Amino acid sequence: MVELGGFKLHVLSDGVFHVDGGLIFGIVPRVLWSKRFEPDDQNRVPLYLRPLLVDTGEQRVLIDPGIGDTYGEKFRKIYSIEREQGQLLESLANAGYAPEDITDVIFTHLHFDHCGSATKLDDEGVPRLVFPNAYHYASVEEYEQARNPNARTQGSYRADLIEPIAATGRVHPIRKTADSIIPGFTVLRTPGHTPDHISFLIQSQGQHLVFWGDLMPLVAHINPVWSAALDTHPMDTMESKLKMLKRAVEEGWHYHYFYHEMKPLLTADEVAELISVEKEAKPPTGAV
Repeated sequence: MVELGGFKLHVLSDGVFHVDGGLIFGIVPRVLWSKRFEPDDQNRVPLYLRPLLVDTGEQRVLIDPGIGDTYGEKFRKIYSIEREQGQLLESLANAGYAPEDITDVIFTHLHFDHCGSATKLDDEGVPRLVFPNAYHYASVEEYEQARNPNARTQGSYRADLIEPIAATGRVHPIRKTADSIIPGFTVLRTPGHTPDHISFLIQSQGQHLVFWGDLMPLVAHINPVWSAALDTHPMDTMESKLKMLKRAVEEGWHYHYFYHEMKPLLTADEVAELISVEKEAKPPTGAV
C-alpha cells in the first residue's frame, strides 16, 4: 500500500499475458526493443495486468480491472495467459477488500485486457457484474466504438465483456466536456491508442499520480516514438505523450503508473531519469 496524500493506493494483479513484440513496439526494430525485453520462442513479450485500487476514504475506485476469466482455452493459448481463476479478486482480498466494497470502476479504454474482470459468468453461464455496487465509467465515444468495432479493432473489443455492463444501466459516460468524474480524479484526453483513450490524474493533498493506461503501457513507451502497432492513431499517441509529459514536469506530478509493467508505480525522479536517457539515445526508428 502506498499513500497519496489522504488516499490509499493498492497495486493489484490479474496475472500476465503475452503479445508479439512487433505488436507492442510497432516500428521499433527488434534489435532495439529486445535489448530491454527478451522475447520467447514465438517472439512474444510479457504484459502484466496491474489494476489500481484507490481508496479515498469515501470511495473505493478500481481502474482498468484486468483480463478476467471469461475466455476459452483457444484464447488462453493465443495470448499465453498466466493467471489463476479469480486472481484479481484474490489480490483484492489480500488488500482487505471485497467486490461489494468497490464503489466505482473506471476504464481508460475498453480493450479486453483492461475491462475483462468487470464481468463474470454465473453458474448458469449468464454474464454478471463482478462489482455489483459500482458505477462504471468510460468515455462515451470509446463506449460506442467498443460496442460497434470496425474490422481493424474488433479483435481488441469483446461484446461478451461490454454488453453485460451496458445491460445493467450502471454505466456513466465520460463526455468530452467532463474534467472530473470523482473527487480527486481528473480526466486527461490522451488519444492515440484508441481515438478516445483517456488517462487519469489522481490528486490528494497536493500529491499527484497519473495513470497512463495504454498511452504508455510500458516505461519504454516514454520515448515518444515508441508506440504499439495496435495504436489506431500513432501520431496522436506521440502528440499526447509529448503534451502530457511536459505537463507532468511543469506541474510536478509525483507518481506515474504503467499498467502493463510488473512494477507499475514509478516516482517522478525515476521517470525524469528515463526521459533523460531517452533524449541521449539515437531515435529508435526503422529508417535507414
